[in-house]
Amino acid sequence: MSDPSSRMADMSNSTTPDEAPNPATSVPASEPDPTLGAFVAAAERRGSEEAFGVPVTLWVGGTIVTGLIQNRRYWAKAILAGLDEGATFGFDRLLEVWEEAEASDPDHENRVYTFVHLTEARTFMGSQFVPESPTMPWRGRLDAIDGWTFGTLTSE
Repeated sequence: MSDPSSRMADMSNSTTPDEAPNPATSVPASEPDPTLGAFVAAAERRGSEEAFGVPVTLWVGGTIVTGLIQNRRYWAKAILAGLDEGATFGFDRLLEVWEEAEASDPDHENRVYTFVHLTEARTFMGSQFVPESPTMPWRGRLDAIDGWTFGTLTSE
C-alpha cells in the first residue's frame, strides 16, 4: 500500500529544484495561459484575409467576453467594415504599419503575442449580452484573462 502523502505530492503542480516546470500546469499568475496563447499565435500566422474563428469564452476581471479568435488584421478590418466611409480613425494606416512591421521581422513566425482579438464578440453583463447580437470586435490583453473555455455563450 502506498503512502497517501506521496500520492498528494504526485498530484501537486510543484516541482523540485532539479526538474523544469510543466508549462501545462505551472504558469506564473502574471503570464498568460500558454494554450490560449498558442491559439492566438496560430490565428496571427494566418493570412490577413483569412478568418480563424475559434469560438471562445473568456473571463476577464469578473466580466465574461465571448466571441471568435481572429488575427489582428482581420479584427481591424472588421472594425473598418463597421465604420462609415471616410471615418477610419487611423485603422487603415494601422493595418499598413502591422504589415510593414511583419514584413521586416525575419522571426515573426516565433513572435509572442500579447493581445487576443475577437470578432462577433459580446460581453455578458448582469443577465444580458451587450450588444444583443454578436457584431462587436474586441481586443484584450492575454495576461488579463483569468480563465477561458472553448465555445461561445448564447442567450438561448
